[in-house]
Amino acid sequence: MVSPLSHIHLFLFIFITTLWIFTTVEAQRNVSVGDFLSADGESAPWQLPSGDFAFGFQLIPGEEHRFLLAIWYAKIPERTIVWYANNSNRDGPGPAAAVRNSKVELNRTGHLVLTDPGNNELWSSGTVTNDSRVSHAAMLDTGNFVIAGENSGNLWESFKYPTDTILPNQELDVNGSLFSTLAETNYNKGRYQLRFDQGSFILNQIDMFTKKPYNGYYPLGAGSRLIFNDSGYIQIRNSSGSPLNLAPVNVVPRPESNYYRATLGFDGVFTLSSYPRNPGGGGERWSVLWFRPEDICQTLVDNTARVGIGPCGYNSICETNNGRPNCTCPPGFSFLDEKNPHTGCKQDYASYPEDCNTDGSTIEADRFEFKTMSFADFPFSDYGVLQPATELECRQSCLLDCSCAVAILQDPSLSPDGTGTCWKKKLPLSNGRFNRQSIDRTTLFKVPKSNASRKSPDTPQPGDENQNQAVLILSALLGTSAIFNFLSLAAISSILFCLHRRRMRDVDRTVHSRRDLETNLRSFTYKEVEQATNRFKEELGRGAFGTVYKGELPSSYGNFVAVKKLEKVVQEAKLLINSKTQTQTGVRGTKGYVAPEWFRNTPVTVKVDVYSFGVMLLEIICCRKCVDFEMEEEAILTEWAFDCYNEGMIEKLVENDEEGRNDLGRLEMISKVAFWCVQYEPILRPCMRTVSMMLEGAVQVPSPPCPFPVNSMSKIIV
Repeated sequence: MVSPLSHIHLFLFIFITTLWIFTTVEAQRNVSVGDFLSADGESAPWQLPSGDFAFGFQLIPGEEHRFLLAIWYAKIPERTIVWYANNSNRDGPGPAAAVRNSKVELNRTGHLVLTDPGNNELWSSGTVTNDSRVSHAAMLDTGNFVIAGENSGNLWESFKYPTDTILPNQELDVNGSLFSTLAETNYNKGRYQLRFDQGSFILNQIDMFTKKPYNGYYPLGAGSRLIFNDSGYIQIRNSSGSPLNLAPVNVVPRPESNYYRATLGFDGVFTLSSYPRNPGGGGERWSVLWFRPEDICQTLVDNTARVGIGPCGYNSICETNNGRPNCTCPPGFSFLDEKNPHTGCKQDYASYPEDCNTDGSTIEADRFEFKTMSFADFPFSDYGVLQPATELECRQSCLLDCSCAVAILQDPSLSPDGTGTCWKKKLPLSNGRFNRQSIDRTTLFKVPKSNASRKSPDTPQPGDENQNQAVLILSALLGTSAIFNFLSLAAISSILFCLHRRRMRDVDRTVHSRRDLETNLRSFTYKEVEQATNRFKEELGRGAFGTVYKGELPSSYGNFVAVKKLEKVVQEAKLLINSKTQTQTGVRGTKGYVAPEWFRNTPVTVKVDVYSFGVMLLEIICCRKCVDFEMEEEAILTEWAFDCYNEGMIEKLVENDEEGRNDLGRLEMISKVAFWCVQYEPILRPCMRTVSMMLEGAVQVPSPPCPFPVNSMSKIIV
């Protein structure tokens, strides 16, 4: 018989053993104050012993010494990331990337802090309020990393600050949103956002310059809260709590057998995917269960109202393939970035002002030819329309027009009279699409001929003399009958040629008259200008010749304009006649922006305005005045900025701008445009049309030479 004392001893042994096991498991699960992880590629992440998720450092693909502080699936070989630390949480410009030997620590003030090897703070989860005490942190099996308080409440959690992914048991309310990454392996903030706006859950495209959503959008449903429930369904709930199942469609989720995640991809497609929890023999992949929009190439065109650049960037063509945008470049164009086709395309040849006549027509139009593409369209960027027009008329009109880069012809076979409509387009081209089912247009791309070169029409070409001799010999051998037939054919040809020339003159007159209307160039009466400025009410600034006022033209001409009233015309995740292009006059202009030719006793051209624009562009980049006496050796902005660029320290221009330092490639491109504008010699400065195309990414920006003469000294004109 076993004594009662033995039962007590056995119970105590079991109790102590169980308590030790629970204590050990708790210690393995929880992160205590003072615990930290190092970004060395060897530290074990924070996770449950058999957890589905891990919290720690992940090496950024393609980089050897930069890490993401992230959460990922611990049991999936491809280490799918579902959250990463973002600068200023989700509203920051990009990820809080850490170099090797950086560390993250749960400090005594109760928040996670990411620091570099020099102990400089890179990211923080935020400060805990003074009346709350931290208990521990933990990586939960839901994929949520939490900092828990002693009262069992969560003081911070990663679910409240999503990046591009949401998981089951996670919610988004009116203050929450998802941001896409810039590329598949580039975790900088991308071009798309999912957010609530006025009672709707919508997809927005982001303006990469202002970082704000475009007016265009794609609605996914009405409500004020997005819930990804633990059963695997994505629901939108309105203020009354009624749910609307958004996804998946015709599929019953099985959370006990599969992992689920919903991600806003870098290409703008919101996708629900699944992955088996217990893989078989390997080779498993994420399976797509549902995605929206179904055709992102068409969707953004329908909802952007003539703004935005589409999923593939400027000058590109977008084709939807299983919901994803497939980006290609049209004939005569190539990718701006071969590694990321979604950034747009550039023209393979550059057009210059000297390619155009003063009336806007093309010089030596026979140097160009057209390459066609059916079922393609660029719905915006048009500036001229011919209707009705045959394909020949459409080609001829675009060929003779220097501004025309592409012409779109609607299928003439759809018209009763066999003619179509021709839209002429100029660069940059936006929202290009390709669709065999829905687009009935043909795109004509104007490209230079492969053997094109500029020739004088009076210069004889090799072989002309031999051809003339052959013609003479052949003519001498012809009989009377042949001569008669030749003369008859010549007469008929002359008649047809005259008729054709008359028709082409009519077409040319129509083209030129329409061009005058389409370019919106016209003279305004004083009364019209007075009405547009509300009797010159709102003053914008003053200059040497008069005052600049804010005005608004009728909607058919545009929006806001600046009107200068001359006052001295008689005396002076300034107006010249049309035939004059240069003048000799006294120095005029705001100090610091004045071009060198004002002080060289040389003719002044429109290139002085290009110089002023370049100085202003550098001021915008560097956030400082063009002349600052307090800067001593750095007093003159143009010289200091070029020195920084020339010495490979372009980041010094934006040393106080974190967002600018995260996109040094674009910073360098814009700076090079400015340096071209402030060249000492006016002939080296581009025209404003070329400057605009450079800034829009339509043409490449070559490396500029030194803007200043080698033997020049810094001078400040006051």
